[in-house]
Amino acid sequence: MKTCAYFTVLLLALAITGCNAGTDTIDTFSHRRFENTTRQAVFQAAQATMSEYFRVDVADDDTGVIRSVPTIVPDNAEDRPLGRRLSSPRQVRKIAEIRIEPIDSAVVVRCGVLVQRSEPTRSLAYAPQRSIDDLPNQTPLQESEGRSDQSNLAWSAAGYDHKLEREMLAAIAERQAQQINN
Repeated sequence: MKTCAYFTVLLLALAITGCNAGTDTIDTFSHRRFENTTRQAVFQAAQATMSEYFRVDVADDDTGVIRSVPTIVPDNAEDRPLGRRLSSPRQVRKIAEIRIEPIDSAVVVRCGVLVQRSEPTRSLAYAPQRSIDDLPNQTPLQESEGRSDQSNLAWSAAGYDHKLEREMLAAIAERQAQQINN
């Protein structure tokens, strides 16, 4: 009887999380609506704002997506999230993404700044054997181990920097207003 109840709870939990799949990213972004403007003008303002805060990795005018290169937050930064609360020092980085979507007669800008922290991973030398021919016949340096400090790091999501998102949206609005006035 306990087993049946356990599986029922498990199936219910899977059904609930399955319904939310695919909507997590867009709901966590801060957004702002721009009236009486074009998508191209907003895209240019957003691209200039992104390059002011982050180094731009992708700026695709067709899809309206602007994405940054992951940026390490210095240990002494005032706005460093999580850094002072952790018992062991870990690297923290931010990745920003701006999405521009025309909706009806307006343009909606969604801005998300993902905060990630580094997590040490187990070395591949201690990973379980995956198949019969998965015998180690090369040194870790010949494979992917030991090449850099980053090879033993994995990044896990630690939340979003909503304050920076709102600041970037305000900067986009300011640039947009300047474009209209000029």
